[in-house]
Amino acid sequence: MKYLAALVFPPMALLLIGKPGHFVLNACFWIISIPLTLMFGVGFFLWLACIAHAVMMCVEHDVERHEQDRLAHLGDMTHVLKL
Repeated sequence: MKYLAALVFPPMALLLIGKPGHFVLNACFWIISIPLTLMFGVGFFLWLACIAHAVMMCVEHDVERHEQDRLAHLGDMTHVLKL
């Protein structure tokens, strides 16, 4: 769901994963890219950068969550190692 949000409205994906600072930055660039795209066509690259940023942050968030889950699981296994 967050990856679909990253393609349609990149700032929303950042808000969904709990990164408000990145949300504000991405929203500013995304809003600037719309008129630049309509007037000159160069804003398209800024829009693509906003999407890339949102997707990279979502991937980073998934990796962090996976690492936390792995460490929590290892913490649960310490009683087995003490035997």
